[in-house]
Amino acid sequence: MRKGLSFLIVLFSSLYLAHAQNADFSGTWILNKRTSNRGNDYINGVPSKMRVIQHEDSIIIHKQTLNQNGLDTVYIDTLIVGGMSELLMLPDKVKKNVVQWKDDGFRLIQNLTYQNIVSGKVEHKIVYNWNLSGTNILILNRFDENLISGEIWSMEGVYKKRTF
Repeated sequence: MRKGLSFLIVLFSSLYLAHAQNADFSGTWILNKRTSNRGNDYINGVPSKMRVIQHEDSIIIHKQTLNQNGLDTVYIDTLIVGGMSELLMLPDKVKKNVVQWKDDGFRLIQNLTYQNIVSGKVEHKIVYNWNLSGTNILILNRFDENLISGEIWSMEGVYKKRTF
């Protein structure tokens, strides 16, 4: 009985520590380098600045980027971490967002899809790969596929953490 109880305590402690070892993306991140890997080179393909607030079950991201008129605009995303689907109903689409930690604890994969409400067809797919390299470098890869126009493009942003 004692061995079984000890085993369970060690198992749950190990699981807790493994979960707690996920990297902390919190901070202010400034774009240092932007590279177009495929397709069009959109100036707003990756944010110029991000402020990230990470909680145990969610990540709030303030993304500063240029809008279509060339003005700095801040968009706020809340990512629910853990692999559960988050659905947002837009006037003509359903936005589905799924975010999962990768096994190493230093990477997040965010899958976004936009589905037409009337036809039920997925019209747009975006995949973000968030990767912490050390404590002060964030590499954000974006893969974007428009299933209506057929346009596919990808971009990488390398960010440095602002330290005060």
